[in-house]
This record gives sequence, C-alpha cells and structure tokens, in this order.
Amino acid sequence: MNNNKDTDNTAEPEQNPVKDAQDDIKANNDIQQSTTDINDIAQISKLGQQIIKVDEESTQKVGSETNDIDQTSTQEFNSNNDFHLDSSLPLKPADTTPNINNQKHIKKIFNLKSKKSKIIFFSIIITLLLLASITGILFYKSNSTISKRQQASLIDSDIYIGGIGVGGLGASKVKESLQKSIDQQKITLKINDQTVEASPTDIGINYQIDQTIQNAIKQRRPLLAELGLTKKQKIDLALSVQIDNQKLAEYINSKVGAQLLSKNAEVIIENNQLVIKPSAQGAAIDINDLTKQASNIKLNENSILITAKTSVTQPPITTAEAEKAKAELDTYIAPNYSVGNTTVGYKDIPFAAKLSWLVITPNPENKTITTGIDNNIINETIDAFIKTFNSNTQDRVIVILPNGSSLIAQDGADGTNVPTESLNSSKATLVSSVAQKQPARVELVTQPVARNQKTLDGFEKMVLVNKESYKTQAIQNGQVQKEVTVSTGKPGFETPNGTYSILRKKDISDMKGCGGGECWEVKNVKWQSYFTNEGHAIHGTWWYVNYGNQNASHGCVNMREADAEWFYNWLDIGTPVVVI
Repeated sequence: MNNNKDTDNTAEPEQNPVKDAQDDIKANNDIQQSTTDINDIAQISKLGQQIIKVDEESTQKVGSETNDIDQTSTQEFNSNNDFHLDSSLPLKPADTTPNINNQKHIKKIFNLKSKKSKIIFFSIIITLLLLASITGILFYKSNSTISKRQQASLIDSDIYIGGIGVGGLGASKVKESLQKSIDQQKITLKINDQTVEASPTDIGINYQIDQTIQNAIKQRRPLLAELGLTKKQKIDLALSVQIDNQKLAEYINSKVGAQLLSKNAEVIIENNQLVIKPSAQGAAIDINDLTKQASNIKLNENSILITAKTSVTQPPITTAEAEKAKAELDTYIAPNYSVGNTTVGYKDIPFAAKLSWLVITPNPENKTITTGIDNNIINETIDAFIKTFNSNTQDRVIVILPNGSSLIAQDGADGTNVPTESLNSSKATLVSSVAQKQPARVELVTQPVARNQKTLDGFEKMVLVNKESYKTQAIQNGQVQKEVTVSTGKPGFETPNGTYSILRKKDISDMKGCGGGECWEVKNVKWQSYFTNEGHAIHGTWWYVNYGNQNASHGCVNMREADAEWFYNWLDIGTPVVVI
C-alpha cells in the first residue's frame, strides 16, 4: 500500500492542472495579440473552448489516477479484512466493479472530493473572472475614448466622406472642406445627344453636410481597433443628399426641353396657305434614375458626367390626323365666292380672307384636331370686302392761266356707293354659302356719286409744273411771278401728275431712298419744299443737271440752287402744286 501511495505522489507534479490552465491562458493571450481583426465575443468563445478542453484532459487524468487508487484500496481492504461474498446472492451484469468505480470518479469530481478537481474548478472560475475584468476595462477605455472624441467633435482616423479624408479633423474644418469641394463641382448632364453644364445647386442637389458630419463623429470601430490593438480599416461615408426632383426637371426643361418633347402634328396657315407640320417623336427622362446617380456623386470628383436614361415618347396627334383636318378645312376655302355687278365689275373674296375664317383647335387629350369656321370673322371680312366697292370722288381741277387760257390739271373721277340694304343682303347670301361650302356669285347694287370741279384761277398762289416743256411757274394774282427750267422724274421714276400742296420745307439735309431697283444718297441738298408724302419735292441741285433737255431725277422737281431758294422763300405751307 505504501508503494502504491508513493507511486501516486510522484505522478502529481508531472500533470499539474493549475499549471496547465495557466499555460492555456498564456496561449490565449498570445492568440489575442496576434489576431488583427477579430470580434471580442469570438475571442472569449474561443478561450472558453480551450478551457473546456483543458478540463476534459484534466478529467481524463484524474479518472485514470482515481482508478488506480480504487484498485489499490480494494486490494488493501481485501487483505486487511476477512470479508467474503455470499455465493448464494445472485450477481447482476450491471453490478460490476468498473461501473462502481466510474460513479465514484464522477462523484469525486463534482463533490470536489479530489484535490485535482478542486484545482480545475477554481482555475476555471479565476479565468472567467479575469476575462470579465479585462473585457470590462477594455470596454470602459473604448467608451471613454469615443466619448472624449465626440465631446470635442473630432472624427476618428481613416474616416472619409464622399472620398475626402476627414480623419482627426473637427466639425467646423470638415464642413469648410466639404463645402469647398461642393463649390468646385461641375456636373455635365448628357441627355441623348445634348449636354448641359450645371452646378449641384442648379439641378436641385442639396448636400446634408451637418448630418453627415455628425454620423462621422459617431462612427465606432471594433473594440480592439478602438484601443489601437488592431489596424483600423478605412470607412468612406456617402455624403447625405436630398434631391429636389421638380427643380431638376425644370432645369432640364429650360435647357433642352424643346429638343426632348414629342411634337404633335399641326395644321397652320403659313405664306397664305394651309400647311401640315408632321409629328415627331420625343424622349422621356427617367428622373428617378437621374436622382440616384446624383446621390452617388463623390466630392473628390470635380468633373462629373451623369447620363440620363431616356425612353421614346409618341405624340398624341399624328400626321395622319393633321392630314384629315386639312382635308376638312379645304372644303371651306376651296369654293369661289364673288360679288359685284356689270357696272363696277366683279371681285372674288381673297384667299387670305377665307383663311382667316378657319378655326383649328388641337385636342391632345383625345388625339384629334377640331376644325370649323368663325361666323363673326366671316361677317367682318365680307362686310369689309363689300365696302371696297365704295369709292370716293376725285375733283376735276381746271387751271386758268395768266394768258386767259385754261387747262384741266386733273380730270378727277366719280365715286360709288353701296346702299346699306344691298350690303346687308349680299353679306347674308355670302355667309350662308360659306356655311354650306357652296360657291356663290352675289349681285351687288351700287349707286354712282358725281365728282366735284375745282378751278384754280391763278389769283392765289400756285405752282404749275409742266413735265413736257421742262418748265415750272410760280403764279399769283393772275400773273407768272417766276418761271424756271427744271428736270423732273426719269422713266420709271416719273413725277406723278395731279394736284397737291406744300406739306413741309427744309433748308438743307441729306436725301436718300430706294426704289425701282436703285438706291441713292445725296449729301447737303438745299431748299427742299415737299408736296407729297412719298418724298417728292422741289429742291436745288449742286451737281450738274441737263435742265430743259432731260428729265433725270428720281421723281423730284430739280432746279438750280438759286431758283430753288426763291421758290423756298415764296411758297407757303398749303400752296397748291399742279403737275401736268
């Protein structure tokens, strides 16, 4: 028995559970120091598994030794005691000695009867308490570090916002840096073949700088990374963005809206005729996709290209619908409508007047073009057209010359009047014909109005211009006050015959004009006396003119400057001028 005990005592130092547990704790610490990016909970779990392994190994060793002790004790008990089993008692297979030994082994471990069991149990407790203490200290230090950083509004290292490094900076510096990058951004929108340059503000991008900075300040790392025990990984936060979709759409529409919209077919009046403008396809922009792209813009990118997704859109009103509408409109303007009589002749209502009657109304909602006529405009245009048969009289002008002879300076003309009753009757007939789209020829009743006769006897001031004799006379009190040789309008620019009066005078100015395929400008023309609103005047010429032999002007009565000055001073505003 003493030999057995000596054997047991010498085996204990070789398999010491406390030392084994300490070695395992050291190994666990080595593992923690060498691991670079591991979750703390995983670390504790792994250590727990190692402790359980140590417990299993120790249990196996204790069980082996306990079995040796049991066997030795049994031998000693049998040798020292006179004890024998009753052979009459039946033995069951379960009542074997090994089973009894196992139960004793388990009891010794859990009842801490064995010295080694006690050592294992308390080693586990101490290890767990140590780990809990270390974990608590680490969490405290980590939270303390984060708290101090947040109180100072500092951002942890290796933090980026929109691609811009902001680690270690305070909130105000970060905001300044981000805003500078935003101000420098130029965005190019590509929409089909069109490109539009814009700033973030132009297209409704509103960066939420303050909110993003606060998110950056609150960023937390894994525990070991917060304590600097492992390398911190780069974190790039997207800058929070709000997009004003309406502003984005309005900006695009203001720049390229006309090119994007589908075009309805039209029927228009152009160059005095009905014209069809065909329809054209358009493009619809996916604003949501555009917004998504704008939200992903990096601040460290100064030049950004955003390509819009578009889809083809068809116009509501097609070319075929426009052709149908034009065919309907033609039925109103194709018929011929005329008015008149054999005395004054017949006139057709002008095509332009008929075009003015038409009503063309596009209806994109139901994809049609409505056509019709405006009765009020029809009445107005026909009324104005019939009144063109009214004409004013022109006086017959007879001039009594100083020698007693007379001449007809202007034959004049009788006038025409359309009575109100005839006007209304003809208008009603025409309006009805237009409504029925039927041609019409309306007989018009007219009345002549006799011309007046006016005699210029030469006792009051008057000027007589005779183009054939190249002579111009100033007549007053029945006598010729002055007669000069002149040059009047050349072929194509003839001075108009008729009775006029002096309208305005100008002592000197430049004279210029265009007509008959020619343009001219003459400097410093003196003594101008105008007798028509078209620019015909009596004036002097400083350039050579073949007076008395050739009509060479652009319609004026040219004379020498000295003669023109005399007429300029003698003539009054309103003095009659007769051209024959």
